[in-house]
Amino acid sequence: MNLRLQPRDLNALICTYRHGFLLRDDLHTLAFPGKTRRLMTRRIKQLVDAGLMEGEALPLGAFPVGLRGLLPHPGQFAYRITENGARPVAESIEADIALVRRRIHAVPSYVGHAVAVAKIAVALHRFAPDQGYQVKEFLCESDARYRYQWKQASENSGKTAGDWKTEELRPDGLAMLQWCGQLVPVHLEADMATQGRVALQAKLQAYALYTSTGALRRRFPDCPSLHLGIVTTSPERVQTIQSVVAELDAPQLAQVRITTFAQLLSDGPRSPIWRSPSSTLNPSSTLKGLLPCSV
Repeated sequence: MNLRLQPRDLNALICTYRHGFLLRDDLHTLAFPGKTRRLMTRRIKQLVDAGLMEGEALPLGAFPVGLRGLLPHPGQFAYRITENGARPVAESIEADIALVRRRIHAVPSYVGHAVAVAKIAVALHRFAPDQGYQVKEFLCESDARYRYQWKQASENSGKTAGDWKTEELRPDGLAMLQWCGQLVPVHLEADMATQGRVALQAKLQAYALYTSTGALRRRFPDCPSLHLGIVTTSPERVQTIQSVVAELDAPQLAQVRITTFAQLLSDGPRSPIWRSPSSTLNPSSTLKGLLPCSV
């Protein structure tokens, strides 16, 4: 099928490529905002018939218990870019075709996590008009990662000493949100409750290091502190993450905010659905504070 691609078609291909996999409803929100479901369904079918995109039934077990209830129906299709779809994507974003083709191949265990990150992006876009912010950009892990170098300070002099060390922070997502006349970078983690406490500590320590070494400030000169939102599967998992952050005793993580997928998708990011590490002392307390000045 010889299909003439329209801008919204390219947008759908690029969004799907960046997220790895997208459910039909998520494609509707991210790539066809304001369009009817009928039009969106027709265009996706045409993209599939043209061999640029393919859909496959979401594997059973791709989502943990806390996410399965968010799917519209069992066996919903997840869409991904094909080898043929890689070329128009590469041309549109001016990327190496070989790199695009490498990134479209994902192992099955990646599907549920990729769709979970997309759910966060969908929530941010869906609630933006009513909650007074704008989503300027949403980067997934491959584009959100940041490599930097740092030297450890000497305990006696406070000056840097030793060899340079290289680190790479790999957020699941990075949302650039326009809020109160300010562009706020919000780092995001989709926690699927599959990591133990040690792995979770390591992930959070990476964020603390990213901030304490000045890497965050170098990347975002106008951002004095880290804004990190962790979205997870259940209230019990929220409490686990709270306790892990509190145990680290890292002041750089003071702005960490934690909620569940169900709450985020139901109420939006500026509703009082977030918990902070310090709220372990008062488990019933919640915050609006994913964005500064919104507590």
